[in-house]
Amino acid sequence: MDSGLVFLPLGIGYFASSALSGRIAARLGRQVITVGTSVAAGGYAVLVATTLFGALHTIAWVIPGLFIAGAGMGFVMAPLPAIVLAGTDPRHAAAASGVLNTAQQAGNAIGVAVIGAVFYGSLDAQPASGAYAHAFTLGLDLLVGLCIVVAAAVQILPRVASPPGT
Repeated sequence: MDSGLVFLPLGIGYFASSALSGRIAARLGRQVITVGTSVAAGGYAVLVATTLFGALHTIAWVIPGLFIAGAGMGFVMAPLPAIVLAGTDPRHAAAASGVLNTAQQAGNAIGVAVIGAVFYGSLDAQPASGAYAHAFTLGLDLLVGLCIVVAAAVQILPRVASPPGT
């Protein structure tokens, strides 16, 4: 129960931003993905700062970082299908949706594996004091970097024109 409650701020942030993301995506278009990944990177950076300054002695210090990271995720994940599939010919919508879903599932699995490998790879056979905080920080550093890469990719990927008649 305690572990589930710790991550409640992440879910609240995700829920709140998901509810707002449609209106924001209508104004910003695909730039909402940049906003979302930047916000998530900020949340992860807050968590890194929490570990660097030794504030993990109380769980209250992780609440802001988790809320911000969750909000960033909501700004990305909620509008992503509509943004990705917007230029798809209706005849290919089912196949494109299946490819998107498969890519998301594969990305989730690969992401968990990579972050887990970084986390557990940084632990020694006999974990020393602070080894878990260090491993946690390394995983968060990687997440911040990946968020920045995605935000940059949105800027450099070519814009796809909508098919005629849409």
